[in-house]
Amino acid sequence: MMKFIDKVIKKYVNKIRISKWNVVKFASIFTVFVGITSFSYNKRVNKLPSIDSAIIAGGIAIIMGIMWAIFSIMFVTDMDKRRIKEEDINRKIINDIRLKTEIIVLGRKIDNKKKKMYRKLLEEEEITRRENKKDVI
Repeated sequence: MMKFIDKVIKKYVNKIRISKWNVVKFASIFTVFVGITSFSYNKRVNKLPSIDSAIIAGGIAIIMGIMWAIFSIMFVTDMDKRRIKEEDINRKIINDIRLKTEIIVLGRKIDNKKKKMYRKLLEEEEITRRENKKDVI
């Protein structure tokens, strides 16, 4: 079930990334759905007249549609920021592996510059690990 939900969310995010017009489409579909359900609820359960029910349902639907659009855009920007962070972490790990393999290949003949660079990379890696642990907690 979770895989299905993840697939749906990824498709939604990708469609919004492609075009902001898709946000308007999805928000309008959501607005119509909320308006119809709110109108029928007010008419059946609250026993309101048709005009009052339509006004209330329209107001609620418009507000909910605007909120849907805003939160969709915020969600996509947040997903993009997370993806960029993950790519940066992966690049650092790859650079660290390359540096380690260089040191192994060179054996004991290591320049002081490379030692300093290697230490800096290890320190940066530890700092990012600590930050990631803080983010998870």
